[in-house]
Amino acid sequence: MDYDLVEELLVFVPITISIITSLFLIFFVKRIRKYFLLFTISNLFFEIVNSIILYKYDINIYIIPLASFVNLILLYLIYKKFFTVWIKKFKYYIFGISSITLFLQIYDMKEVEDYHSFSVILFNLMIIGMSFLFFNDVIQGKIKLKKGATFFNITILSFYTTDTIISLASNYLINEHIDLVAPFWMFRAFLFQLIYISIIYFAWQNGKNQKSLQFGSGL
Repeated sequence: MDYDLVEELLVFVPITISIITSLFLIFFVKRIRKYFLLFTISNLFFEIVNSIILYKYDINIYIIPLASFVNLILLYLIYKKFFTVWIKKFKYYIFGISSITLFLQIYDMKEVEDYHSFSVILFNLMIIGMSFLFFNDVIQGKIKLKKGATFFNITILSFYTTDTIISLASNYLINEHIDLVAPFWMFRAFLFQLIYISIIYFAWQNGKNQKSLQFGSGL
């Protein structure tokens, strides 16, 4: 396998799909695009910054927890607005605990050989919890199930569960040669692209019906 090509694809494909998803939300979705667009643009930004850092320094351990933190906050806003009635009760816990954890992670990072992504694992578990709240609300009949909502939550659950497992071995995956760890990063990247597809599908199905989707506004 050409691992130089794999490295290029792991950069090029996510950037391309995030651009396509962002453009779709800008030009084809009018009413529910705000937080989804913030999610896609922020990930596009981190992908570009990550590729630049990797090109210059061959290491990106500071970007990983920061990007995970931003995704957690944006997904909280998405879930509060569209997918669960209970998430607002956990707002201060999510913001407080995640902020402290991010600070401790960045403060603790010194050498790449000693890197352990405990913050990413915690952020992922919080996001997984949001997904479970959605399914709990659906089972209990507290929300009306919208087209694309189940697909979106399945992709979120699949990616962040997988990413949690991968993060447990982050030290190995970051420090080993690409030919040993490429399959893990490729599978992770594939699952994340499914999130973009689920965003497009959900936004297309529900973009003209914003009022009936919202459970609240703001934080």
